[in-house]
Amino acid sequence: MDTQSSQRLRTGHNPTITERLETRIENLQRDKRLAEEKAANYTQNRRGFAEVFELAMTFLANSWKIWENGSFEAKRNVLKLVFPERLAYCRKTGS
Repeated sequence: MDTQSSQRLRTGHNPTITERLETRIENLQRDKRLAEEKAANYTQNRRGFAEVFELAMTFLANSWKIWENGSFEAKRNVLKLVFPERLAYCRKTGS
């Protein structure tokens, strides 16, 4: 905690409130450091555009194979890529 904040808190009249505020500030500073570390790790682990583009093109090129052999989630992803909106389907007529 910086010295100015510490001095302002110590000049307060109620020591319990001062202690709680100091604890809260320390917790917030710890959370800030953790968030900064996570942000640094997030940017390091991100893939480049070329790599993501190549992966997407490979997925699209093999969409039929994925539809035939893939899991339920993979099939759902193929449908989402092929049809950007929900398919209209009538249960009564089948069209």
